[in-house]
Amino acid sequence: MKEVFYSYIETLQNQITSALESIDGDAHFEEDLWKRKEGGGGRTRRHNLLRNEVFYFAASANLHPELEKPGLLPQRPQSG
Repeated sequence: MKEVFYSYIETLQNQITSALESIDGDAHFEEDLWKRKEGGGGRTRRHNLLRNEVFYFAASANLHPELEKPGLLPQRPQSG
């Protein structure tokens, strides 16, 4: 039963992120697969434009979460 639920959630996540990408046109979702030491894991998807906004607003507030807690946010996007 657990595997059926996980499969349903992954399929739903695929459908939602695909629909959002097709609506937006320019954006895409980046996927991270992760595992916990204690067991388990999953996948995280981040919208590339929203990630950039998080960095912008954090920097404007003089916050640097990627330095304070490494791994909390994905690598800062390169300018240019």
